[in-house]
Amino acid sequence: MLAYTRSMEEQRFLKASVDASERSVYVSLIQYREGIVDYQRVLDSQRFLATQTDRLAEVTGQIGTNLVATYKALGGGWELREVATMLSDENRNEMIERTNWGGLLDPAELETEIKDKDEAGF
Repeated sequence: MLAYTRSMEEQRFLKASVDASERSVYVSLIQYREGIVDYQRVLDSQRFLATQTDRLAEVTGQIGTNLVATYKALGGGWELREVATMLSDENRNEMIERTNWGGLLDPAELETEIKDKDEAGF
């Protein structure tokens, strides 16, 4: 839970950093047009903006990973759905019609192969 909280906090700071970097790029472009700075300043500010944007994307991905880890550690949300199927019969039949593999992936055959392997100790 601490990792999730910290990554949320880091995301908030990185969003502020990205906003500031965007303003920096804007200001450096104006300064370049006015002849106050050279183009290297513009390139540096754009490079920093790209770095901060990449870090923000990374941290945003970590938030999801940390949240899943928290749920997993607490034992929630991982129940098997034996009673209710995830798809309606209509959707499942439509999917079966769209993906006709000609018996290559017959579910009954796959289930017997798995049971045979389990019984053999694989």
